Amino acid sequence: MLKFSRKTLLKLAGIMWICVGVLLLSRAAGCLVIGSPGQAILHVSAGILLGILQYRKIFSALTDKYIDRINSLPEKAFVLLCFAPRTWMIIISMSFMGIILRNSSIPKLLLTAPYIMMAICLIAGGVQFMKNSHNH
Repeated sequence: MLKFSRKTLLKLAGIMWICVGVLLLSRAAGCLVIGSPGQAILHVSAGILLGILQYRKIFSALTDKYIDRINSLPEKAFVLLCFAPRTWMIIISMSFMGIILRNSSIPKLLLTAPYIMMAICLIAGGVQFMKNSHNH
């Protein structure tokens, strides 16, 4: 069984969130080549602004909740316990929604802002996990 210390679980969660955020940024970059420079600036700006707001309003507190969950686990815990089953369902659902959106007829340029928004939330949350792993 894959059991890790709380400190390692915090680092793993942070790495996972940062990696997914970077993946979303790469998807956003791929969408930008479709539009004009003016459209790109508009979509990137909207994504950055929405990402900062979303992180401050929702993701920061959500990440704190997950950090508290991990810190409440036994010193050595199974890796999948870092998130509740409901959270894993949300992760899976969001992944499938991303696949559906990417393969839909929605113009790819319109996906740029949401990709950037989520990337900012995930990368900032990942950094929050990493910072908390050093407090142990």
